[in-house]
Amino acid sequence: MKEMPINEATGEISGDGEDSDRFPYDGDSSGGEEDGQKKKSKRKWKMPTFKQFRKEADLRNPEFRIGMQFANKEELKEAIREYAIVQGRNVKLVKNDNRRIQAKCAGHTRCPFILFASKIDRDEQTFAIKTLSLEHECTRVDKLKYTNSRWLSIRFADKIRKNPEWDVGAFQSEVLEKYHMNVSRHQIYRAKSLSKVIIEGSYVEQYARLWDYAEELKKANKGSTVIIKNKMNGDVPVFQRIYVCLEACKRGFLAGCRPLVGIDGCHLKAPYTGQVLTAVGVDGNNGMYPVAYAVVEVESKSSWIWFLELLIADLKIENGKALVFISDKQKGKIPAIETLLPTAEHRMCVRHIYSNFRTEHAGLALKNILWAAARVTTIPWYEVEMEKMKQQDEGAWKWLIKRPAKNWSRSHFEPHSKCDLLLNNL
Repeated sequence: MKEMPINEATGEISGDGEDSDRFPYDGDSSGGEEDGQKKKSKRKWKMPTFKQFRKEADLRNPEFRIGMQFANKEELKEAIREYAIVQGRNVKLVKNDNRRIQAKCAGHTRCPFILFASKIDRDEQTFAIKTLSLEHECTRVDKLKYTNSRWLSIRFADKIRKNPEWDVGAFQSEVLEKYHMNVSRHQIYRAKSLSKVIIEGSYVEQYARLWDYAEELKKANKGSTVIIKNKMNGDVPVFQRIYVCLEACKRGFLAGCRPLVGIDGCHLKAPYTGQVLTAVGVDGNNGMYPVAYAVVEVESKSSWIWFLELLIADLKIENGKALVFISDKQKGKIPAIETLLPTAEHRMCVRHIYSNFRTEHAGLALKNILWAAARVTTIPWYEVEMEKMKQQDEGAWKWLIKRPAKNWSRSHFEPHSKCDLLLNNL
């Protein structure tokens, strides 16, 4: 098969088997001029294409080349820092302004490494490398100012997310193995703290979204009570308290739980401290049943009154005599219950009583007598156990007799609650 001729000027193959630039009449001068114009129009200069730096793909191991373009100055500086860390070279910026950046290696006075970049246009933020020499005559270093806590927190955020309890020594070994850089323990501790902000977001941002969280709770569980209390700092509202009682928990408590509520509080460990207040019921199997919770600024009489007022309204408590509360004796619980529900039975957690008791009256014999007195179900047996304690240690007996038995011994509990729990395990 005969090959089709190729147009020498355009490199195209004509469809009729002849050179497309040839015409049947060579004497036609106008045709020759048109042919010249066609050739000129098809001869376009091809501008050189330069690689564009892609941060997502290229930042882990930057490879510079002449003409490489960067979206802005900060992206170029970040690439230079990462290059210095990966290569272990003490690269410093000797020029750094809005139009140009020049980096040189400070590891050796005669090290030929140089990188110069400037804006490709006055009106654009794009920088391009104009001068580049990647040769080094210096040796690697194992410490750089660029390997700071912030860099560590960003570079290892994924691993910290998967393993929040990552050991400091293992973290240091990972940095040394991967980047051949030595970092201090203080830098690791600081990096782990900074990474929490990256992973979880800042506490300020999360507190600012509490109102969105409240609306989502109301939408997902219609009938729920979610109340946020603020205090004003000038014209700016600042979070103070939040109360949450889900409708499902509310209905479940009223329908199938014993008339007993355990209340307790615990500390929040974060930059913005506070207290979590909880109300927990007891189901038919003596299991814990969450009813409501709140976050307040401090555990006090006023915060407990605020919490219990909302809880009483949610549970529609009109007769305090029908309900039993159990708690410890910490910070405002007793006066709050006496203020709002003076007729309600109030029990004390025996574990908390014993914790206070053993600070002054230690010993296994006294411990056994105290717990026996708490577990007995009749008053005569209670008196027998108390007499044993008096004979064992009169000082311990005097300490315990000051605590009303109706608060901690089954022998004095009222029967309507149908629950003889002694512990407030919250």
